Amino acid sequence: MNVVPIRDDLVETSYNEAGLVILSYPRFRNQWVQKYFVPKKMNSHFSVELEEYGSVLWDLIDGSNTVSDIVQCIQSKFKDEPQMEDRVLLYIRQLHKDKFIKYFIPR
Repeated sequence: MNVVPIRDDLVETSYNEAGLVILSYPRFRNQWVQKYFVPKKMNSHFSVELEEYGSVLWDLIDGSNTVSDIVQCIQSKFKDEPQMEDRVLLYIRQLHKDKFIKYFIPR
C-alpha cells in the first residue's frame, strides 16, 4: 500500500464531454513495429474510456499519491459504495497488468 503508481509514458489522457477519462495507448510499443505492421487504415492506438470511479482514480495517479492515499481519497468521495478498498486495489492491479501504470517504491 506504500507504493506509488505512476502513469506509463506512452499512455495519453484525454476527457470526453462528460469529464470521463479516455486513455489512448499504442498498439505496439516498438516504433518500428508500429510503423510497418499496423495497416494504413487501422488506428495506431487503442482507446479505453474509463467510468466514473476509474476516471477519479486515474486523476489521483499523479506520481506522488501512494496506493493508500488513493484508497482514502476514493473512499471519502464514494462513501456509500461497499468494499471500495478492494475495488480500488483490484482496479490498480488491472491498470498495472495492462501496462497503463508502473509502480514506484519511495525511499
